[in-house]
Amino acid sequence: MGKLDYVSEIGQELNGKKGTVTLSCRLDKTLYEMLQSDSKTKGISLNSLINSIAKRYISWERYAAEVGFIPLAKETVRLIFEGLEEKKMYKIAEHLGRTIPKELILLMFNKIDFDSIVSFLEITSSRYGMVQHSNGGDYHDLILYHDVNEKFSKFLCESLRVMAEDLSFKAEILNADSKILRLRIGENSVV
Repeated sequence: MGKLDYVSEIGQELNGKKGTVTLSCRLDKTLYEMLQSDSKTKGISLNSLINSIAKRYISWERYAAEVGFIPLAKETVRLIFEGLEEKKMYKIAEHLGRTIPKELILLMFNKIDFDSIVSFLEITSSRYGMVQHSNGGDYHDLILYHDVNEKFSKFLCESLRVMAEDLSFKAEILNADSKILRLRIGENSVV
């Protein structure tokens, strides 16, 4: 057992919580002050803010550059989709739905199963806007507030349809409009 492993185990015992580790590290003073200010503005603890930053990095940002993602402003995405012919949009959505999810799920989780698919959908959807996820037992509901346009919702629906077909899970679109995409996914049962 290395020194870091030992310190982590001690931190877990002292916290009395499984799955948490007490970590001590040095931050640039300006960075620390900015993080502290942001946590106060958001009404959350500095610990919660740093955890959310670390989760975002672990779940998404460490893979983004590797697979070629680039950040785009929502207005740019809106303009691209407004000018995109529907037939072309569906063709792109089909191609992306068959290729990108498999690659990313394997990269992020080292396996493709229903739980990794649900996590992937929640993580990637959060890149477009606010996401609400509820677990109904046999199914999961995801509501994505993207606020781009209706074509973007159609694009996401088609990508999801192809992805579900390809990865063998059930998907039902409950609502798709210019601002919201609401979907229900299930493993084996009819959703």
